[in-house]
Amino acid sequence: MTRLARALNSDDLGHYERDCDSDVLQATGLTAIRKNLGVLIIEAKEGCAGESQDSVSRVRDLQSALAPHILKIARRWKLRVNVQGVAAQVTKELILDRCPVCQGRGVIPMKYDGQRLVAVSSDSDGTAKDVECHVCLGSGQAKRDYLSRAKAAGLSEYTKQLSEWWEAVLQSCCDAELSARHSFNRRLRADH
Repeated sequence: MTRLARALNSDDLGHYERDCDSDVLQATGLTAIRKNLGVLIIEAKEGCAGESQDSVSRVRDLQSALAPHILKIARRWKLRVNVQGVAAQVTKELILDRCPVCQGRGVIPMKYDGQRLVAVSSDSDGTAKDVECHVCLGSGQAKRDYLSRAKAAGLSEYTKQLSEWWEAVLQSCCDAELSARHSFNRRLRADH
């Protein structure tokens, strides 16, 4: 209990290789019996840095929780879709939500080499310029693969109805995630 009390009142919630306060808080939060969709999305996003068994189980947990959620929305929209395929695709889109070129920044660090602007690494000497990413066009978001969305849903083409339904599914997932983050912040402020 003293470690938990110290972790709850800690000013340093960074993650380190050794046991730290953020590990204690995370372990405490993982003791819940039933996690809501927002918590599972946060865990999957933050836990998928590697290919460990824990990361794989978090992805599976999220995908399992998404299936009934997707089925409910599909019934409401009167749309027949392959629920497991959509759950897998939505999980992929939720976790891999940043542009792979600019890493979600929307810009690419550039510097002038005497003839033209070239991309530089993150250890630049401070003279780098940022240019808008040519893949995401400055949004920082990963490009959506509409063909994969249609295939995941079990349909031959990506129709307007499927597009609107898919965006409703993603919006409900974003709402669940924001609600969970808001709840975490409220609990942390109440404990201080």
